[in-house]
Amino acid sequence: MALQRRAVDQPAPLYLQACPGAGKTRVIVERHIVGGRPSGRSGRALVSFTNVACDEIHQRCRAAGYPDLLAFPNFVGTIDTFIWRYLVRPFIPQDRHRHRIDSWDRINATITVQGSREYRIRLSDFQFHRNSPGGDCEARLQRTTRNYAMFKALELESLIRHAEEAAVEARDNFGKQGYVTGHEIRILALHALRSHGPTMATMLRGRFDELIVDEAQDCSNLDLAILGQLRDAGLPLVFVCDPDQAIYEFRGARPGEVRAFGATLGTRIDLTGNWRSSSAVCGLAASLRPADSDREVDDPIGTHHDEPAGILLLRTKKTDVERALAIFTTYADRMGIPIESRLVLAHAGGKLPKRPHPQVVLPVPPTLCGSLGQHASSQSRITRAASVNGPTRCWNEPSCVTGTPVPTGAALRPSATNWGSRRRHCAPPPHGLRLHYPTWTKGHSGTGVLRPTRHSSATRRNRGSRERAKRASSAPLAKRGKALLGRPGES
Repeated sequence: MALQRRAVDQPAPLYLQACPGAGKTRVIVERHIVGGRPSGRSGRALVSFTNVACDEIHQRCRAAGYPDLLAFPNFVGTIDTFIWRYLVRPFIPQDRHRHRIDSWDRINATITVQGSREYRIRLSDFQFHRNSPGGDCEARLQRTTRNYAMFKALELESLIRHAEEAAVEARDNFGKQGYVTGHEIRILALHALRSHGPTMATMLRGRFDELIVDEAQDCSNLDLAILGQLRDAGLPLVFVCDPDQAIYEFRGARPGEVRAFGATLGTRIDLTGNWRSSSAVCGLAASLRPADSDREVDDPIGTHHDEPAGILLLRTKKTDVERALAIFTTYADRMGIPIESRLVLAHAGGKLPKRPHPQVVLPVPPTLCGSLGQHASSQSRITRAASVNGPTRCWNEPSCVTGTPVPTGAALRPSATNWGSRRRHCAPPPHGLRLHYPTWTKGHSGTGVLRPTRHSSATRRNRGSRERAKRASSAPLAKRGKALLGRPGES
């Protein structure tokens, strides 16, 4: 707590290096609040690389009762928006038009490479970078899930380099048309800083008392060059980073250069108190750091800092999650961890088996987080429903008294039983859960509901037959009624 208080009160410039779980977001928000309402028209700028991080700062300021600190003259947003709004847009010549886009996909920008066949590649699949701020632009084709097959085909035909050269040319052509992404606005900002340095320095110093850069470990060479110009112009910087969490390195982030830049700011404070992890996790993280990281082992100070459980590593395949879940459950039982305290996380894009087995016993905890969206498989939906609801008496209406509790880890036996069409959506009998084409929806009471997305062909045929029979039986009755009543004046 003493280090956090010092980080809040220390005047800028400041280099703040924090370990995971050190509460750096809390320090940033507290520093913003303690700074008070700015005097005159000057404020504070807080920037980060993701909208999620910015939303977190917004939420915490509102929760603390200071929503006014998010408005003018302060700025809280992404670093891209800050660069565009304050370093690029005011200096665009009147005879030039710039169209800022967040991705080349916004304008469906592609290139075509001719090989054994014609390859059409998205421009957003390339990473553009410069080895130095004044160097030539280079492109590197990223191998991703969506272009994996094409990447391998281009690699086999030795067309990767040709595609990268075509991407640079296409980017230049789109730039001449006025389109700019995050990479281009950084180049324009650096050019403006070098061309209008004194003017921009005066404007920024009068506008902001300090600039706080959150998640600074994701800074690229261009970002560091821009921040270096702002530092030299006299704008106080607060550089907050955790080199262990550099997630944007594919954009050209250089953790080593980030640490070197932070050292130029003078004062450095290290937040080594980890409120999130146990001693075993902190020790494992320290063993994975590079030798030149200049970092000590984090100090676990949270509620579970003395957790005796070690690290359980399981080697498994993506399609073999049941074995891992079973081992996890056995291990948690042995450690005496309550079911409601167990958590299973799935990596983005991760899926459970597409086809459920005839009888799948799910020894899963009651909380399952991960990639279980609308495209998740039926098995993952069943797992999520069974784990989240746990031993509830009814899936939809808590006032229902006809349902029976669903035991945790109950065997799920998918069948053609249209259980979801029951009016009250009660729990199934204790012997198992019978569902047909289940999907995860939300009930009026806020609890989970399992409903079928479609009926089997036999069910559809039966329903259609009943409806046709109903129409056929009702039509003759109407006609007979008219015939018996007759027309007016007839006997």
